[in-house]
Amino acid sequence: MILFSAAHLHSTAPNRSGQTRFSIDFRTISAGDLRQSRGAPLIDGKATGSTLGDFLRASDFAPLSPI
Repeated sequence: MILFSAAHLHSTAPNRSGQTRFSIDFRTISAGDLRQSRGAPLIDGKATGSTLGDFLRASDFAPLSPI
């Protein structure tokens, strides 16, 4: 397992193995870090908006409360 910030490493490589390859992507956030705007700078992205509405709490799968 590799843990990394998507702002630092997010890529793929050609699959030349001849075998099927798959990955499972888990994304987590820290509500405290989010509230305080702490995190890796996104220096090469131009995205606007937020995907926070797509996240669920792991404890009960409820949508996140507004931060």
